[in-house]
Amino acid sequence: MELELRHGTFRLYIEGITGKFRAQTAHEPAYGTTCSDYFHVTASVPIVAGSGTGAYRGIGGSFSLTLTGNEDQKTPPCEPGFASQIFVLVGSRGSS
Repeated sequence: MELELRHGTFRLYIEGITGKFRAQTAHEPAYGTTCSDYFHVTASVPIVAGSGTGAYRGIGGSFSLTLTGNEDQKTPPCEPGFASQIFVLVGSRGSS
């Protein structure tokens, strides 16, 4: 994942958190009576070495990221496809 910020860019290696998210979403829908899903996963996500530009040149370390998803499928009865989705990614930087 590349973050394009005001003073430069850097990349995060997100395979760990996306793998956890895929595992949780393997059994959709989570709530069959409402045809909805709610997922919440957290992982440490390393900064890709050498990926920083501008003010982020030489950046290192990792972020603790939490990915939360909420989806409503088409109803009735829980047809494939989504009526609505929202994903929120929140993180804080660990040590460099």
